[in-house]
Amino acid sequence: MQMASIVGPTGLIYAVDREAEALDYLQGLLRRDRVTTIECIVADLLQFNLEDTQVSAVLLSMTLHHNDHPAALIGKLTSLLPPDAWVVIAEFHPDGPADSGPPHDVRLAPEQIEQWCQQTGLRVVHYARQSEEHYMLTIRQ
Repeated sequence: MQMASIVGPTGLIYAVDREAEALDYLQGLLRRDRVTTIECIVADLLQFNLEDTQVSAVLLSMTLHHNDHPAALIGKLTSLLPPDAWVVIAEFHPDGPADSGPPHDVRLAPEQIEQWCQQTGLRVVHYARQSEEHYMLTIRQ
């Protein structure tokens, strides 16, 4: 919802998830708050076609660890973005206490994500530990 205020009334946000149930809650909030700048799409992002759509930034929040091919997903993002676009990836830290989120064995190390980014021409410009459980990478094309 905060992202909708950032893009303003003429911007558009695609909320993409493979599971319709994951988008149900968001759709309820959008209806409640009368937000029309977020479009919910049930799709696997690796199969999702955005050829006719200009994407200016991407936020992946706590999703890469769910994907069977996270490196390929990062590569897909690279193909969607114009030069100098921003990407933010937030994930659960493997050293976190695992009081919430996935178990330690499926969490992705920030160094691994950075390596995948470098392999596709993206560069990490900032790393921040958001909490004991979470970290965030800010990335540029």
